Order: sequence, then structure tokens, then C-alpha cells
Amino acid sequence: MSLSRQLIIIISLLFLLGFAGTFYKSINNMRSYLATQLESHAQDTATSLGLSLQPSFAEGDLATMDTMVNAIFDGGYYREITVEKSDGSKLVERLNEVQIEEVPPWFIKLIPLDTPRQEALISAGWKPGAKVYVRSHPGYAYVELWESTEGTFWWFTGGLVFVWILLVIVLRIVLAPLKAVEGQALAISEREFPVLEKLPWTKELRSVVIAMNKMSRKVKRIVTEQTDLAERMRREAYEDQVTGLGNRRSFDIQLKHMVTAKDEISQGALVMVRIGDFVEYNTRFGWGDGNKLLEEVANLLKKKTKGMRNAILARIGGAEFAVLAHNTTVEDAEELAKLIGVGLGEFEIEGLEKGVAHIGIGFYSLDQTASKLLAQADMALRHAQQKGPNAWHIYEAESLQQAEVMGAHEWKGVIEGVVEARSISFLYQPAKAIIDGSTMHYEALARINGEDGSLIPAAVFMPMVERLELTMEVDRILVQNLLDLIVKSSEHHKVYAINLFSASVHNAGFVDWLLDTLSKNKVTASRIIFEVPEYGALSDIESFGKLVNSINETGAKVTIDNFGSSSPSLGYLRGLKLEFIKIDGSYIKDIGANKDNQLFIQAITEVAHGLDIHVVAKSVESDEDLRILRELHVDGAQGYFTGKPQETPEG
Repeated sequence: MSLSRQLIIIISLLFLLGFAGTFYKSINNMRSYLATQLESHAQDTATSLGLSLQPSFAEGDLATMDTMVNAIFDGGYYREITVEKSDGSKLVERLNEVQIEEVPPWFIKLIPLDTPRQEALISAGWKPGAKVYVRSHPGYAYVELWESTEGTFWWFTGGLVFVWILLVIVLRIVLAPLKAVEGQALAISEREFPVLEKLPWTKELRSVVIAMNKMSRKVKRIVTEQTDLAERMRREAYEDQVTGLGNRRSFDIQLKHMVTAKDEISQGALVMVRIGDFVEYNTRFGWGDGNKLLEEVANLLKKKTKGMRNAILARIGGAEFAVLAHNTTVEDAEELAKLIGVGLGEFEIEGLEKGVAHIGIGFYSLDQTASKLLAQADMALRHAQQKGPNAWHIYEAESLQQAEVMGAHEWKGVIEGVVEARSISFLYQPAKAIIDGSTMHYEALARINGEDGSLIPAAVFMPMVERLELTMEVDRILVQNLLDLIVKSSEHHKVYAINLFSASVHNAGFVDWLLDTLSKNKVTASRIIFEVPEYGALSDIESFGKLVNSINETGAKVTIDNFGSSSPSLGYLRGLKLEFIKIDGSYIKDIGANKDNQLFIQAITEVAHGLDIHVVAKSVESDEDLRILRELHVDGAQGYFTGKPQETPEG
């Protein structure tokens, strides 16, 4: 029960008690007063009538006595007038039954009015001759008492209603700051940190609001400091200080992840860009101008890769840059190389001749090692240097192009057939709590059947889905198939995670369909987690935040997948109501041998826990990985060590 309601009830009860006591006292006093008046009235009448009847009684004029009694009795103010001789014989007797129509019988019964019999002596000379007995009629007194009681009741009732209304208004005004403080506390729990500018005039409430404002500012400062620290650690460990791109350490981690994360990345390109004569340029113009040149090259690479999904940029040497493009095609990699070459050819920098840059491309496919891919890109770079200024070369380009054309033609028919038949199945990989090994959820990994009947993983066919612009159609199938599976399942405790394309979550039509579908299946929706890649969330963080809130209202949850792979900042987490985040596997592989990764994961975990967000690590492949993650207080782990993808959810 709310405080305001409790106060209203208590004050109302006190008012009623006061009213009951006052009401009782008022009626009792009125009754006593009227009883005294009735007694006095009867006595006065008896005395007066006794004196008036004395001459007639002495003369024995009974008729006159009867007339005089009638004259008084007929006024209706008396219930009895009796003249009685000393021997008990009655000379005159008048009686009037008590009948009161204006007053409810229950009131008369509840509040009795005594009408005592008063008497006066009629003397005969020096001897008593007779007595006059008079008893007043209580009717008029009851009418007056009833009217007084009724008026008092309605006055108090009106007063109670007025006081109650006034009390409600006053309490709302007085306790309004408490409502605001409640909203402030809830906002803090939702990772928002409002400050109440208007302070209440009540001293106690003012102190509470001031304390809450202080706490909100302090929590915000702590979270901000943690976020800033994590960002600073990340920059120092993985960012090139001159260009703001990834450094060599970051590049090596990402390259290793690309060639080992077979379930996520089936193919990709390594584009290497080298600026010639850079040492001579530095010697001639100084390090300041040299750094400026590097910054301009970095900005060019950022501009040319802006529209690419999962493009990772790094400066890997003095004047050598690299672009890692996950799940891209040979055709797209060649187009990127052309754009970079044209852009470098337009540079106009004093002391640097046009056409001193060269570009080499190595193309990754399954079962290829990092060292082999690096060697291919380096060989391609050497070929480009032989071709001339700003030239590019792709390792074994002709054979790769031919395979790509044939693959694209075949893939088109396969993907369109899958969409038409809605024939997408799942394998299930558990994400487990590190502290006790319990299953947090199962990630539903999309699979389609190849021509030979084998299951083709999403990392292989999803890039083609994007290229054919069928992402929303495929996501609809994935969501509906998962909903159907959950409805048919008898195990109601299991929670499933499913990946959505970036293009889908930013498409208004798909979002409307998704929210409508989830709203119609709220019980089922509560067992679904939607995973959105970080680059997809950051492409429009405002609309993504609204989507998260809308999905949360249906009972489903949202998480960011591959966290840390796209953004140099962690601050955006503060504005999102996420259940948890999944750290990109590139930070997890061989984490025991990488102190920088350990410090970064620890910082991410502290920031996330401060925002009430759980952290799950991907690509956990060994007991050593799991031990380190446990020490870093990471909440969950997902990888081949904790559970391989299975046809049915285990447990």
C-alpha cells in the first residue's frame, strides 16, 4: 500500500474518531438539555395550573376545572394532565399517546427522552385538597433533537469529504517529490542518471532528494570513469597513435580470428597498401609532415571502406596499411583496391610524387592459415609494384574470379530455393554460465542443405544472401521457424538466441513485422534473444536503441554480437537496455598469452556489470581460456570447449 494511501486512511480514521466523539457528546448534551426543559416545562405547568384550579376546587366547580385543564391540554404539549383528590379519586384526567411521525422510530428507540411526572398541590384552606400531575409530551423535543442530530451529521460528513479531498491534494503536492525520487531510482537501475532540479520545501524530503541527486551524479561519474578507462586501455593496446587505426597487435589478432572462426567467416580478403619512399619523405620533411601523410592515407582508407560490412583497418608498419574484409567476395575486394588506387593517385602532397602507393590482395577461404594469407598478400603487393604507380594485384585473381562467378550463379538458385521452401534448419550451441556451468541459452545457428545433402553453415551462405538482397526474407523465415520450434517444444525452460542481419533491424517494414509477431506470441517471445552484430547496431545507434526498447516490451531480449569488433568506444552501452553482450572471439583466442586482451576484457566486464549487463565470451576453446575468463569475472562462455553445435539442444 502506498504511503499516501496509508496517510489518508490514518487521518480519515482519526477524523472519524473525533467526529464520533464530538457527535456523541453533542447529541448527549442536547438530549440532557431537552430532558431538563421537559421537566421544567411540566413543573411550571403543574404549579401554574394548581394555583388556577384552587378557587374552582374550593367551590366544587368541576366543570370549570375540566374546562381549564382542556384549555391547557389541547395545545398538544402534554402527554398527561391529571387532577386527583387526596383520597386517590380522579377529578380530571387527560392522556395523549406518544406518536411522533417526523422522527424515525429507530432514533426514538436509540435515544430515549425521559418525561418525568411533575406535581403541584391544590390546597383547601389549610388542608391539602388535591394534586395536579403533569407530564410533557416529548414529540417536539424529539423533532428538535432529530433535526439537530441530522444537521450535525451532514455538517461533519461534508467536513470529512472536504478534508479528505484537501488531504489528497496536499499529500499529492507534499509527496510528489517521492514519486520523482522513485522514478529517479528506477532510471538509475536502467542505466540513466537524472538529477531532480526542483527541491521540495519539506525539510525531510528535501534531504532525500539531495541525497538521491548526489548518488545519481556519483554513479554516473563512476560508470563514466570506468568506460573512459576501458576506452583508454583499448586505444593504448590496439590503436595506432598516429592514424587512429588498429595497430599491428590488433591486426594480428583480427587476422588470426578471421582464419579460425570458421562458423562465422567462410571467406574474406586481406588488402595491403604500401606508400613508397616514406623513409626519404620523413628525412626530407620531418616526422611531423610524415605523420600528417599517414593520417591522410588513413582517412582515405576510412572513406573508401565506409560502406563495407566488417571492414577492419590497421597500420601494420611504418607506411604499410591493411584492410581485413570478412565474408566479402573477390569482386568486392577488387573494387575496393581500385577505389583506393584512384584515391591515392589524387593525392597532392609537396615532396611526394603521385603514384608511389601499391596495393596487394590476398583472398581467404576455408582451411587457409594466417601466414599463408599474409604471404599471398605480400606477393600480390610485389606484383603491383612491378605494374606501376598506384597499381593493384590480387593473388591468383583469374582463377578466383572464375570460381566466384560460377559460385554466384549456383548460389543464386540455392538461396532462392531455400527462401521459397522456407527450408532453413538449426544447430544449437550452448552459452554456459562460467560460475556453475548451467546453460544460459542456446544459440540457434542457421543451416541449409547443400546439393550433396550436407549442412552448409551460415558463414558460407549468408554473404550471398546479403549480395542477393534477401536478408529480410531470410530473417523472417529464421524467426518464424524458431517460434514454431519453441511452441512445439515440451521443454519450456530453454532460451534461444538467433542472429539478425543489420539490414533487417534498420528496415521499418521488417521491424513492424517482427514486433507484431512477437506481440502475438509474448509467452514464446520471452524465450528468444536477438543477436545483432556491433557494426549493425552502431550504424544507427538511435534507432537501434528504440528497437531494443520495443523488443524488450514484448518479453524478448536483444544483445550485441561480436562486441568490440567495430567501435573504439564503449560509451554507447549506457544508452541501451541490453540483457548481455557477446565479446568478439578475436579477443578470446589464446587470451592466456595476451595480457592486453585480459586487461581489456576485465575493463569491459567492469563497465558492463556497472550497467547491469552480463558478459558472454565467444570462441572459448580451452580450459585455460575458461580459467582466465573466470578470474576476469566474465559471466558466460560459448565455444567448442563449452559445447559444440548439436542437432538438438542438449540437457
